[in-house]
Amino acid sequence: MKKYQYILLDWDGNLAQTLNMWPDAIDIVLQKQGIHLKRSELIEACGGVAAFLSTHTDLSEAEGRVVLEDATEIVKERLPLVELYPDAIDVLNDLKKTGKKLAVITSSIRSVVTPLLEKFNLNDLFDAVVCIEDTEHRKPHAEPLQKALEILGGNEEEAVMIGDTEKDILAAHNAGVDSILFYPVEHQEFYKLEKLMEHKPTYVVSEFWDITKIATGTHTS
Repeated sequence: MKKYQYILLDWDGNLAQTLNMWPDAIDIVLQKQGIHLKRSELIEACGGVAAFLSTHTDLSEAEGRVVLEDATEIVKERLPLVELYPDAIDVLNDLKKTGKKLAVITSSIRSVVTPLLEKFNLNDLFDAVVCIEDTEHRKPHAEPLQKALEILGGNEEEAVMIGDTEKDILAAHNAGVDSILFYPVEHQEFYKLEKLMEHKPTYVVSEFWDITKIATGTHTS
């Protein structure tokens, strides 16, 4: 069974439980304007708030951008309350103890991620933190993964990318790196597994502990 030395991890929806924050924030802003969308619509809107609202409500794109700005402020206020997925910290500690090198690769800005890394005492666990301002391109481009491996002094053959979206899996493919799709039960509301599987992740896990088994070569299925 293949073992991995360089463990690359997405932040939002993978380590940090942030997926609900955006639809919740958009809902708050819209309800103040007397606009009520279904939960599925709010989730879909997260893919492009202004464009979605201009086609599904009476709001213009300009008004939709204001909604996004107001929702962003709500998210910023709530970020300090974010929790990690169950077992995430224990898994990271176990991987570190076995000599693995760890990196966070995120499309969030550093000023948002850094306080949360400090909150959970994760700074000493990660050998690299690559944020959106650190590269010209973002995932699914290979550059963020390549940047992380450069910092780690690693190579593609011994690396694996762990994430919850098609962008994470595609970024892994583009960088020549194996991938782990993290798909817990609560993600069913946000992503269709069949759609994600079209991108052929190397592994799929629903529990964070399975990442340890894969990284150490003890995964049996």
